[in-house]
Amino acid sequence: MKQTKNRKYKSTSGNITHNGTAYEVNAKKSGIYPKQLHALIDQLDICVMKWGRVFVLRVDLHQNHYTDDSKMISKFRKNLLRRIERQYDISEIGYMWVREMEKAKHQHYHLALFLDGDVIQHSTRLNRIISDTWEAQKSGNTVHRPDNCFYYIEDEDSKAQAVYRISYMAKARGKGYRPPQAKDYGTSRLIAPRQECAA
Repeated sequence: MKQTKNRKYKSTSGNITHNGTAYEVNAKKSGIYPKQLHALIDQLDICVMKWGRVFVLRVDLHQNHYTDDSKMISKFRKNLLRRIERQYDISEIGYMWVREMEKAKHQHYHLALFLDGDVIQHSTRLNRIISDTWEAQKSGNTVHRPDNCFYYIEDEDSKAQAVYRISYMAKARGKGYRPPQAKDYGTSRLIAPRQECAA
């Protein structure tokens, strides 16, 4: 692990250990930022504890203009969560977004949502909500869906596969090209359920 010029620690290892569990990660050539990935897995762990079966959806949010702060992604996140909560009658949603900027003159975002897998069975309606909400933010905004954009976590194997796929969001390439008032990423702040003490 080494420290980059912008004082963020980067790992080029193909594995990460989180709370005693080792996961294979998609570090590729650019490496990953462990801090971002640990934050993501923390929220995913809490969702698994809450629901057992977790629906994971990942999309990319593109725009054709540059912004020097996080106001648009923050407004989008608030509007999106409110619409999902209303549509599915749920009160808790896990998420993480990351900001990246590479050769283009404007940034894009990656978004992962973690939802109750017993409530949400497919991505069609959810994708429509995401597109409508992001495109309403600003003219020129578009949503890209990667191949196999959603998957279920039902056991340790499927969780490991999900961590590998979404670890791409923590890649070092494209990060750090932002003014101080903009954030590189944001996560939900779900709290783990209390463990009942045995009598």
